[in-house]
Amino acid sequence: MKRKEEDYLAKWLVRNKRMPLVIRDARQTGKSTLVRLFAKNTGLTIIELNFEETYRYKEIFSSNDVETRIQTLEIMLIERST
Repeated sequence: MKRKEEDYLAKWLVRNKRMPLVIRDARQTGKSTLVRLFAKNTGLTIIELNFEETYRYKEIFSSNDVETRIQTLEIMLIERST
């Protein structure tokens, strides 16, 4: 099963017009581990946003303005890293 998901992510990564990827499943099924390992194996950098731990992230996505979302996330991530 694990190989199937890794193959799907690899195909998604090389698509010319790929859409954002949303991975959904029950709790404790390895979603985060899958993405972390995939990023490590392909040399990608990931930014994890945990909506359960940080309520402010939920507020950002209540708006449909993508530019504002990106700017707000950038500011929040910079604040978090300092």
